[in-house]
Amino acid sequence: MGAPVIGSDTPPVQEFIDAGDNGLLVPFCGPEHVAETVLRVLEDADLADHLRHRARLRAKAQLNLQDTLWEYEMLISRLTGRQHLHAPRTARSRRA
Repeated sequence: MGAPVIGSDTPPVQEFIDAGDNGLLVPFCGPEHVAETVLRVLEDADLADHLRHRARLRAKAQLNLQDTLWEYEMLISRLTGRQHLHAPRTARSRRA
């Protein structure tokens, strides 16, 4: 969506957000930190633009729906022993 990302500083979120690069992390149980961080991004247009741009680049590079569905299909194939379909073009080109 091209929006700055502010997330909780927890392992599942840390997988997608590199603090200060493509988003900002705040303590999980700290609503005051969330509020301060949102205000910081709203008041700093350069920071917001940087985070927005970097978040979009990362999402486009790593969060492709076809690749995600293919990975699920591979997992299901391994678990069930059934054949999987061919990899989507983006997955094949990355693995080549």
